[in-house]
Amino acid sequence: MTTRISHPGAVAAAALLLAVATLAGEPPPAPAAEAPDLVDWSKVKLEIVGVTFVRKLEGLNGTFEEPEPAKYRGMLLTLRLTKPEGDELHLLAPDFTVHYRYGESSDVSPCRGMSTFSTSPDVDRPVRFFSNGYGAMTTGAATQKAATVYLDLFFENMEPDTRDIHLLVARPIGVSIDSRGW
Repeated sequence: MTTRISHPGAVAAAALLLAVATLAGEPPPAPAAEAPDLVDWSKVKLEIVGVTFVRKLEGLNGTFEEPEPAKYRGMLLTLRLTKPEGDELHLLAPDFTVHYRYGESSDVSPCRGMSTFSTSPDVDRPVRFFSNGYGAMTTGAATQKAATVYLDLFFENMEPDTRDIHLLVARPIGVSIDSRGW
């Protein structure tokens, strides 16, 4: 059963009660020293070694086909990652966003897919597309052993004159809190 509050005054009263209850009780505990699932980028070097624009891309879990190919394309950024041999690398799609320019404008595009890892730059790496940008890839047995691995990141809605591409990676934490849950 779903309960909906439809009166604006009721919503404000509920928010006020929640704020008073929070202030009256103990403050929420401090969050852990580190956020979960972060890569130690002091140990991992990242380079963009290729840019490919596609109209269509067969993936592990679906197919990307641009409905307006005269206006947009998908973009694959090929990355070379250097890491300590034997270390597992677990990357989350939401940690990758491109900021770029086109024409006289600029835009931002979140990562919508990631390939499997490989130890060679010149092989086809199958891409897994992610609904709403949520997903991850982890090195396998062979790529975990390697010091240098390759990965493709997939972005959508790239204009024909896309240029000046900047990959933002795992932006720093601005502020944290430990919730009591609901």
